[in-house]
Amino acid sequence: MSQHIPIISIGIPVYNSEKYLKETLESLLNQEFQDFEILISDNASTDSTPAICHEYEQMDSRVHYHRSEINHGPCWNYNRVFDLCNGKYFKWHACDDLLRPDFLEKCVEVLDTCPDVILAHSYTVEIDERGRQIKDIDLTRIHTDHMRPSVRLRSMLMLGKYLSCAVFGLIRMDILRNAPRKPAYAHGDVIFICCLAVYGRFYQIPEPLFQYRIHAEQSMQTLPTHMVGLKKRRLFPFSGPLPATDWWDPSKKGKVDFPTWRFYWRMFNFVQRYPMPLAEKLRCHRSVCARLFKRKDFIRLGIDLLLALEVVLQGIQARKSVVMEPQTIDDRIIS
Repeated sequence: MSQHIPIISIGIPVYNSEKYLKETLESLLNQEFQDFEILISDNASTDSTPAICHEYEQMDSRVHYHRSEINHGPCWNYNRVFDLCNGKYFKWHACDDLLRPDFLEKCVEVLDTCPDVILAHSYTVEIDERGRQIKDIDLTRIHTDHMRPSVRLRSMLMLGKYLSCAVFGLIRMDILRNAPRKPAYAHGDVIFICCLAVYGRFYQIPEPLFQYRIHAEQSMQTLPTHMVGLKKRRLFPFSGPLPATDWWDPSKKGKVDFPTWRFYWRMFNFVQRYPMPLAEKLRCHRSVCARLFKRKDFIRLGIDLLLALEVVLQGIQARKSVVMEPQTIDDRIIS
C-alpha cells in the first residue's frame, strides 16, 4: 500500500520557540483544509521546544519532528525544512505567526484554478504578544500579480519591511525545486523572494487571513541592544546589514563580507541568466538599478569596503594578541 502524499507541506523552522509554538501548531491543525503535513526542524533548541514538538507528534500523525544537535543558523534551517517536505504545495511558517482557519483552503483554491500563479498569500494583520491586533499591513500597492516579470520584480525590490508576508504564502513545490535556494547570508531572503517574483505571479487574497506577530524576542526587535555591543567593537562608525551575516550563518563570523556588492551581483546575474525576451530582461536590469539609487545603496557599496577593511584589521590585531600572550606569561615566570 502506497503512502499518502499530502497536498500541502508546512515547514516550521524552530529554535527556542516554546513561548508561541503551541498556539501556532493549534492554528495550523485547526485549518479547514486538512490534507497537509507539518515538518518541524529544530536548530538545537535548549528550552522546552523539543518536548512540545514530541507532544504534538504523538497527538497528530501529520506532525513530524526533526532535530539538529548543532545550531547551523536560521537560513540553513529554512532550507532544511523545505528539503524534508513532499507535498504539491509548500508553505514556510514561523513559529510565532497565526493563520485564520480558511487560509490554506483559499490559497489552495487559487493555485488549483490559476496555473500561472506560483504563490498565494493574503492580506496581513500585525498582532502583539497576546494576539491583539496592532495594525493592518497594506500590500495592495505592490504589483506582484502583474503579467510582466519586470513589474513584479520592481515591486518586490522596492518593498522592504514586509517581504516576509509574501514568503509565508503557499508556493508551488515544483517552482521552489527549480528556483535558487534561499542563501545563508544577509539580504538572502530579499534575493530569494525577488527571484521568485520573476518566475511567476503572486496572488493576494483580499482578506486578512495571516497574522504576523511582533514581539520582543524577534531578531529585528533586539537590534538596539545588538547595536550597542557592535559599536564598542567597531573601528569605523558604520553598520553592515542587520541582522549581521554571521547571524544567518555562524560559520561566517569574523570573515570578510561584501553584502551589498553580493546582493546586486546576484540580482543582475539572475536576471541575465533567466530566459525571457531581451526587452523584458533590460527592464528587469533597470528595476535593479532603480533600487540601487532609490535606496541609496551605492553608499553602502563604499561602506562594504570599509567594513571589510575593518574585519582585516581586527583579524591582524587578534593574531598579534595570540602571539604576544605566551611571551608575557614567560616574562612573569622568569621574573
